[in-house]
Amino acid sequence: MKNSFAFLLILLLPVISCKKESDLEAAQKHSGKYAGTYNFYINDGLIDPNGSITIDIEPTGHGGEVVMNQGILSLDTGTISGNKLSIKQRKVSDQGISYMLEYGNGNFSGDSFYMEFHQDIKYVSDPYTTGAMKWKAALKKQ
Repeated sequence: MKNSFAFLLILLLPVISCKKESDLEAAQKHSGKYAGTYNFYINDGLIDPNGSITIDIEPTGHGGEVVMNQGILSLDTGTISGNKLSIKQRKVSDQGISYMLEYGNGNFSGDSFYMEFHQDIKYVSDPYTTGAMKWKAALKKQ
């Protein structure tokens, strides 16, 4: 019985000791300059195919938080966990009767970054989105 337990422990040791990449390590791994093309949509209608974009992603040193210089959203921070980037939905403009929300997400795969950023315009009196802008891009690390 002791031998069976010891054998089982030896088999499980590599699985137990596997270290998951921390969010800070993921942010550092995926930091850098990405460039490529995007498609721009308004209310799901394609307006600008193959626009050019460059995004700089730099870790802040706080977990998976990153700063992005991307020229689309006014939001410039996001969080990387594993191979995923997320930009939490936030109100960035309030005109009294209407306001704008921004948010986004992305996936890293090798030296590629696939992103989708959103800006939604809403009226205070109507909870539904009145105008929706979306940028979808496939970028390569430079």
